[in-house]
Amino acid sequence: MVLTEESEEEVNTKLKQIIVQSFYNVYQTSIDKKIDMRMAAYMVGLKRLVEAIKWRGWI
Repeated sequence: MVLTEESEEEVNTKLKQIIVQSFYNVYQTSIDKKIDMRMAAYMVGLKRLVEAIKWRGWI
């Protein structure tokens, strides 16, 4: 593991990008499937979990 020194601003910028993209994914799923945001968040989370499990070769 390589440790790099990042400023607080860099970390916050990267975190903001991740949060905004995650919100967009949940919002888009909510619109596409015509479901509430909570159910969309569950769906997005489960999809990510399945992708990680497949990537690791567990299924």
